[in-house]
Amino acid sequence: GTFQTYKSTNAQLSIFGFDPKDRSVSAYRTVAGKSLSQFPVAHFAEDVARKLAIQRDYLAQHGGKRVDPFGGKSGPQRLDVIMEPSCWAGLLAIFSGQAEAWNGKAYHDGTSFFTGKLGTRVMGENITISDDPLNPEGIPSPFDYEGYPKRKLILVENGIAKNVTYDTALAKKHGTVSTGHALPASNRSMGALPLHLAVQGGTSTVEEMINDSKET
Repeated sequence: GTFQTYKSTNAQLSIFGFDPKDRSVSAYRTVAGKSLSQFPVAHFAEDVARKLAIQRDYLAQHGGKRVDPFGGKSGPQRLDVIMEPSCWAGLLAIFSGQAEAWNGKAYHDGTSFFTGKLGTRVMGENITISDDPLNPEGIPSPFDYEGYPKRKLILVENGIAKNVTYDTALAKKHGTVSTGHALPASNRSMGALPLHLAVQGGTSTVEEMINDSKET
């Protein structure tokens, strides 16, 4: 009984760089948003070039040998890892999609790692993840595929599991209300998924994180 419309655009930019002398040395930068005008292309290209230079310098200083996470004969290594935003985006897509972490259907079916853990710690206390469909820095969407209004929903707050997502059918079945996460009708059997995930940023610069990291 609802009729809702809105206009939207979306854009994605990916820049790939390769060392012409060693094609195994590569780097990339990928971003998404409402418009290409959001993206400082020259800055991103410089970032890719910088990553290539860092790799070349490292290989030159270590006789062409790369870091072996399995440690070779000495066994596995434990290393601090600093992940870029695009890496986080990939992990969040896996959490939301394949792992169905915040899917209300998976939660009640017992196939989500969130099952039975709402209100308990599931991640580090420095992690806060939300579904923020109205964030202008993303690709805003005012309502879901049922026309239900969207709003910001905290999924993990300071490492504590807070919420999972529902569409109207799931909400009615489990005695709650829709969170505005209905999928298209052809995918409705999958449950409800957050499509505008965001991680709350910290205060450290990349350089500070590198300086604070340790190889153990």
